[in-house]
Formats: sequence, structure tokens, C-alpha cells
Amino acid sequence: MISIINYDEMVKGLDLTHEQFVMFCILCGCDYCTNVPKVGNITALKMIKQYLTIDEIIEAYKDKYVFPEGYKELFNKSYDIFMMYKDKLNVNELEIHKSNRDIGKLINFMVGDIEMNESRVQKAIKKIQNSLGNNI
Repeated sequence: MISIINYDEMVKGLDLTHEQFVMFCILCGCDYCTNVPKVGNITALKMIKQYLTIDEIIEAYKDKYVFPEGYKELFNKSYDIFMMYKDKLNVNELEIHKSNRDIGKLINFMVGDIEMNESRVQKAIKKIQNSLGNNI
């Protein structure tokens, strides 16, 4: 299933700034920083709305949650990674390169190399082709 989310509406609905949303996502766990055990999305949202920095969050919750060793440093590095291009790129100036798509190679990679289920891969590609036309 494919979901389309309007980022601006979502952040507005959560009553967060972009910076707070990035912090929220990191607190929930990301590729660059593990999550805090027993802190889910509702608690993370509460923390972000109540405190401005990870230092304040750790200080306020240090007796309630176990923050992994080096968490503050990982959190801050993660934040820097997510924010590194903020206000530095103009999407209207980016060069877009189009290339030929080789669906056969994609299927071979997904099924052969990373061992995804061939039936699921075929169904997903068919859904995408149906929604976008055969232009993929």
C-alpha cells in the first residue's frame, strides 16, 4: 500500500516546527540513533513539545527512562545529519537527470540479490505501473 502524506499539514496538525519534528523522529528511533527504551511516539511528542533540547529532555526524564550510553551525542549527530541541507538547497536549481528504467534489472536485484519475495515484488511493480501508467 502506498500512502501520500502532506508534510506541511502533518507538522501543522502536530503543532510542531520542522526542527521539533526532526527531534521527534530521532526520539522515536532512526537509522542514525537508537530509540530510548519504553519511549514511544506519544511520549516522544510530549517530550518535544515540553522541552527545547535533548539536554533538557534527558535531564527531565533521567529518573524515568534509561537513555542508552552516548545517546545525547548520537542524537545530536543525527540531528545534524537531518538538518545539514536545510535552507542550503534550492529545489528549483537542482539538476534532474532522467535515465532509462530497467524493470527487469530491478526485479532481478530485488528478488535475486536481496531475496525479496518475487510475487510481492511483481505485485508492487504492477501497482506502481497502474497508478503511474507504464512510464516507469
